[in-house]
Amino acid sequence: MKFSILLFLIILTGTGLQAQNEGPVQLIEKRTTSYFSANHRQKIFIETDKTKYKPGETIWFRVFVLDGNNLPDTLETSDLLVKLLDASGKVAGQELFRLSHGSASCDFKIPEDLPEGTGLLCALTSSAKTQDDVPYALIRIYTAFQNKPYRRNTFLG
Repeated sequence: MKFSILLFLIILTGTGLQAQNEGPVQLIEKRTTSYFSANHRQKIFIETDKTKYKPGETIWFRVFVLDGNNLPDTLETSDLLVKLLDASGKVAGQELFRLSHGSASCDFKIPEDLPEGTGLLCALTSSAKTQDDVPYALIRIYTAFQNKPYRRNTFLG
C-alpha cells in the first residue's frame, strides 16, 4: 500500500514538473516562431556610406535582409534588385546583386546626367508584394559641391 502511494506521488510530481517546463514564455516563443515560419515576412535595411553625392560618383552601401525573427534570411531570396530613382520618380538606373547569408555589399555608379535633387535607392527582393514592402534610402544629388578650403577663425591679440 505504501509503495503504491509513493509511486502515485512520484508520477504526480513528475507530470507536474513536466507541465512547468512549458511556462508562458516558452509557450509565447513557440507560438511566435510557428507564426513567423508560416507567415514569412522579410525586413530589409539599407545602409549607405553617406547621404550627399555628385553625378558620376559611386554609392557604397550594404543591404541586410532579415526574417520575421530578426535573423539573417536565407530562405527563398538570393537575388537583390537595386533601383535608383531620381527626384521625379523615374528609374535612373538599376543593378542586380547576389545576397549571401542575408546581406550584400554593393556599389552603384550614379549616372553622369542625373539631375540635382533628392533620389531614392530602393532594394527589391522577390518577396516584395506591395509598394509598402519596398525599403529605400534617401540620397541627395548635388551637381556642384563647394570646394572651399576650411578656414579657421583666428583672433590676433
